Amino acid sequence: YDRIGVLYGNRRYFIMVWIAAASLTLGFELFSKNVDEDHFRALTRKAEERIAERMDDYTRALSGGVALFRASETVTRDEWRSFAEAFSITSALPGVYGIGFIRSLSAPEIEKFINANRMNGASYFSVKSLGEIQARDHFIIQYLEPIDANRSAIGLDIGSESRRRAAAELSRDTGHPAMTESIFLIQDTKTRPGFLLFSPVYRGNETVHTVDDRRRRIVGWVYAPFVTGDFFEHALESIQDELDVTVYENRTDKLLWTNRTTAPKDIRLKTTLNVTLAQRQFQLHIRPNAQFNYSRETTTAWVSTISSVLGLLAIGVLVNLTISRRRIERLVDLRTREAEYHRVSSLEASRLASLGEMAGGIAHEINNPLAIIVARTENLLDRLNRGPIEAPEIADN
Repeated sequence: YDRIGVLYGNRRYFIMVWIAAASLTLGFELFSKNVDEDHFRALTRKAEERIAERMDDYTRALSGGVALFRASETVTRDEWRSFAEAFSITSALPGVYGIGFIRSLSAPEIEKFINANRMNGASYFSVKSLGEIQARDHFIIQYLEPIDANRSAIGLDIGSESRRRAAAELSRDTGHPAMTESIFLIQDTKTRPGFLLFSPVYRGNETVHTVDDRRRRIVGWVYAPFVTGDFFEHALESIQDELDVTVYENRTDKLLWTNRTTAPKDIRLKTTLNVTLAQRQFQLHIRPNAQFNYSRETTTAWVSTISSVLGLLAIGVLVNLTISRRRIERLVDLRTREAEYHRVSSLEASRLASLGEMAGGIAHEINNPLAIIVARTENLLDRLNRGPIEAPEIADN
């Protein structure tokens, strides 16, 4: 268009249309980007809320067991089994192997404790140590239901292993639920990362206020063993379709669980959450996955395409109007020159006609070269109408 000279006078419209199209596209891109960021943040908040809610479900289950012990002078094995069955612990809390009770005992109480359990329906009962710590007090798993899936853990002294003991003591001293560091559960044959969650049971119904009081009055812990992957997978079930989540332990590089399968589509959308669950720190790395519902992929593309096409159409209309106007101007000019030529020719013919036959011969001799000149002139005009003409061709005509 610029080469044939039709953009002169329309150039500013061309620039304005493309600036408008670019601005519209950029505006929708920024708007859609904000929509995507808001959607990502909403999903991230939902993930954090769902994890906290799932941990609350676990701690409420333990609170029910604590309430049972506080409301009873003793809780028998059968009573604990009835409680666990009524609670439907394994179906209500995915990933949990069961719910149990750990008794805090001194060394002289061990033998009497073993005999009492054998007499009360657990002939298989024996104390097992993990052998890492030799301590004066022992934290022994007395009940754990359902028994079929957890028999190997019954009688285990969790106080003989540092991570289990540390979490139990933290729960005892704070009076709140506490979780171990990542461990491998005795009853998990797949050796997946897992945790033990403890909630303390104190002697008497009075409120304990100090650490010393809690240590003196500790009876044991209601606890639940669970698999890390099952916990996070079910907690994040509603957002896994759009987010990749990777869970690390306590701001370290120890990977606990991830659902990541593909490379991220947008590396700008990512975040890291530090989450505290039962006095244990976790770090979650979150980013969109391949199924993330982006708004700008389609919206911006359509806006860009439509605005660009409309801009081209607008420029096309302006250029065609300019071309048509120039063609009309050239046609009018040609017709004017032809009319002037015929007027002059008619005048000359009128003058020559007055001479009569005497002038006929002269007119004949004049008209022959004149016809050639007229033909050449018309040829030159016609050639001009078809486009630019070079100087040699003009000189030749």
